[in-house]
Amino acid sequence: MCFIAEMDAAHLGALTEYASEFLAGESAEGSDPGLCIAVAERLARPEALIDYGYRAKRSVIEMQEAYMLASAAGVHLSSHGGTGQGVIGALAGVGLRLGGNDGRMRGSLVIPEVDGVATVREILVHPEVDAVRTLEGVRLDPEDRVRFVDKVKTVLLGGKLVLLVVPDDSHAGSARWKTCTRKQLKEY
Repeated sequence: MCFIAEMDAAHLGALTEYASEFLAGESAEGSDPGLCIAVAERLARPEALIDYGYRAKRSVIEMQEAYMLASAAGVHLSSHGGTGQGVIGALAGVGLRLGGNDGRMRGSLVIPEVDGVATVREILVHPEVDAVRTLEGVRLDPEDRVRFVDKVKTVLLGGKLVLLVVPDDSHAGSARWKTCTRKQLKEY
């Protein structure tokens, strides 16, 4: 889980302490919780973090490399239980978020609809949707209608929260498009 927050730098220590205590006390038994906190404006090597994030998706990375990169980049990285390997994913999550093109957003969106359908214009009113696009990257027209299937989730693409859609060939209504299923969103 990775998120962006705006806060006064004076509270960074308190945030780190609170998050550390929370992870140590609330993480499931047997899990490997890791914590990474990065201040974007202070990063010494953001491109190295982004590269690390993408490499972590494709290959095995050792904890020592994660700690060395975190130190060089100027980010907080700590383990809070288990084997300690959670630091690898925590650092990768920050790198991927910095890259702006990876990740499904947590939870599902609640968007007002009628019979499971809404226009793109209505969808874009939601504060957690910046764009509605096809898997090929084509932006939909404001009046295009989208049928909701599965949980409605956005993904991070180009630094934007994007609702991805595919053609709706079901003829189950007046919508030309439908939201992607969880399975279709797994690659994001």
